[in-house]
Amino acid sequence: PRESTMAGRSAALDRKYLFEYDVGLWTFGSMQVLRDKQTKELVTCKTIPKSAVRNPDDVFTQLLALKQLQQETVSSVKDVLEDQSNFYVLSEKLAGNDVADWVVRVQEEGCWLQEQTVANYIRQTLIAVAHGHSFRIVHRDLRPSSLALTSQLPDASVKVCDIGLYSILDPSSETLQRNPGPYTAPEIRQGNGQLNPAAADVWSVGAIAHALLVGHPPDRSVEPLALGPAVLGVAAGLISRRPGSDVWSDRTSMSRDFVQLLLRQDGNRPTAACALQHPWLKGVVSLEAEHRIRGDDVQQRLICYMLAVLLVPSLLEYRDIYKLREAFDKADSDTDGFVGRPIAERILKERGLTAVTMALEVADVRGTGVYDIFSIIGAFFIATEFFAKEQQTSSLNELVNRMSSSFFLTFGPAPMLEDIRLKINQNGPCAIARDLETHAGVDYEEVFDSFPEDSPIDRSQLLESLAQSAGYGTLLKVDLDIDGADESDESWGERLHNFGLGLFASSLFQTCGMDKVGDRGFSRITATVW
Repeated sequence: PRESTMAGRSAALDRKYLFEYDVGLWTFGSMQVLRDKQTKELVTCKTIPKSAVRNPDDVFTQLLALKQLQQETVSSVKDVLEDQSNFYVLSEKLAGNDVADWVVRVQEEGCWLQEQTVANYIRQTLIAVAHGHSFRIVHRDLRPSSLALTSQLPDASVKVCDIGLYSILDPSSETLQRNPGPYTAPEIRQGNGQLNPAAADVWSVGAIAHALLVGHPPDRSVEPLALGPAVLGVAAGLISRRPGSDVWSDRTSMSRDFVQLLLRQDGNRPTAACALQHPWLKGVVSLEAEHRIRGDDVQQRLICYMLAVLLVPSLLEYRDIYKLREAFDKADSDTDGFVGRPIAERILKERGLTAVTMALEVADVRGTGVYDIFSIIGAFFIATEFFAKEQQTSSLNELVNRMSSSFFLTFGPAPMLEDIRLKINQNGPCAIARDLETHAGVDYEEVFDSFPEDSPIDRSQLLESLAQSAGYGTLLKVDLDIDGADESDESWGERLHNFGLGLFASSLFQTCGMDKVGDRGFSRITATVW
């Protein structure tokens, strides 16, 4: 009987869960599917023998810490239990199996994933990895089977499983070094001295992208995922492969540039947060595409973000911007120009703000959970002006209305573009617009390109122009032609340099290519879960 089987397994589990079925073995023990007695939801249970780990008391504390990783692209840990012999890590059970199974199935039908599907999967993976890194928690053993699908439909989303587990159970990577896979970073396989574990995760994401795009991981000496014959019939999210063609011939050069960037040697890779800014991801998964998928939420956040760009020079004190820049620089321990949500919240709360949640959600237009310096400044401005006063804002619609009213109070009831330009660029002892262009990746002339040159701007024209701007003139949109890039041999970094995104962007994307191990902390293995 199911109950007796369950009781024989563990009384600790039997109190809360019913046994459903065995899945099999995983690296550190066995795996089962259970059903929560109270919620009736299925959960995946990974069993870890205490005899297989050092310092069991410390391990249990670190496993409990994984419950803080609550994010929509993370397969979250719901519970951690123990008995005399084992630890039990219980996480959500998703309906769509994993990406490895899905890719094998579609390739057996002679199809390949469409590039937009791959970009979506990789983007969601990087969001999860960056979220973990913001808590100083790494994965270390990312592979296609680590990416669970929320359903069996073509529009399924990815959730990353097991973030933090391998760092806790194999802190010195001995198990990975004995049994490396094709998605294991070379520095882990080779056992090269001091490791940057966050960089190893980035390499693994690059290897997964390589496999999803061309059918095999970067190391040709290992068994490929699967390769089927090309056929004419295709399903949603798939493409057919041209017989005898080069493996990259059906892919854009920008996708290959992305993969090559992530597969660089340790010390020259972008962080996960910075990889999310690559034009392949921003172009294929554009703001327009996100708006079609997620609706008005994205468009309203974009409008609020762009209104903040226009209003900050006139309404925010320079000393606030300076203090935010100072706090951001201190918090950006890997010097990549981005911080995660937990750090962003801390920066704002240290400035005396309490109602920061919605302001940060607005500033995170793309929903990545990572923030550049202007996102922090914009969130501070929104929280200060619209959430920290007597008349607090309760919805995005209301925020759009209040911010647009503030725009016309600042620039006039029906301003011409030249009026806006003069107001923003007004000279003074501290010209905020120049500071934002130098240090926050803003280009006001590009922002102004969204507006009509010779007619007054009313509320309808304002909102329409900002909604259609796609973040042009800010770091929300990198002005690169994805299709046109196919004709160029330039890499992402070279093209950014040639397009000239200003002093801030230049320094940002130079540091994005580097994983620095130094005194600032993130790259050193100091956190208990690393």
